[in-house]
Amino acid sequence: MRLRWTILAVSGLVLSLNGCSDSGDSARSELSVVSLNGEADASFRPLFSDLVNLGFDLVPSVDDYVVEDAVGVVIRNDPKDGVVSLQPRRPFGKVTLTRYTVAFASEENLPPHEGAMHLDIPTGQQLGAVVTIVPAVMKTREPLLSFLLAGGELVANATVTFYGFEDTSGEEVTVRAFLPVHFANWSD
Repeated sequence: MRLRWTILAVSGLVLSLNGCSDSGDSARSELSVVSLNGEADASFRPLFSDLVNLGFDLVPSVDDYVVEDAVGVVIRNDPKDGVVSLQPRRPFGKVTLTRYTVAFASEENLPPHEGAMHLDIPTGQQLGAVVTIVPAVMKTREPLLSFLLAGGELVANATVTFYGFEDTSGEEVTVRAFLPVHFANWSD
């Protein structure tokens, strides 16, 4: 009888250890954005997006140009469950990010956009990349063109979402960050 209870107790312990992860068939990795636009905290430093650069003469002329706004991002990959021991170069040991989207919330209807990327982040580590927040073509169309011509500033909040998959399981992973963006024709 004592052997039976011992076997049941050990079986129960093994089953409970397997059930500690709430991920089940979902990803075993948890991503976090460590820094965005050079700032490492939850309220990332605003991006000041210049609508046009006036070139060397600082007056509207043929040397004017429009620059897209790209920022650095650092993303960390940690195991979702501390009980599960994930190792780099082992099953479930990395996450691959393949694309990102940028959507804006503002008083104007700014179009969203997406970009491709390839970033392999081993578990327990963080890696950096550069992503485009405001494509140059966006500054040459409405509604930003009106702000360029009339002056003024438009404040928006960008939601940057990164998409990818977990190695071995193929489960989708996402992580999101928010970045204030101030559009204006800043003085050159």
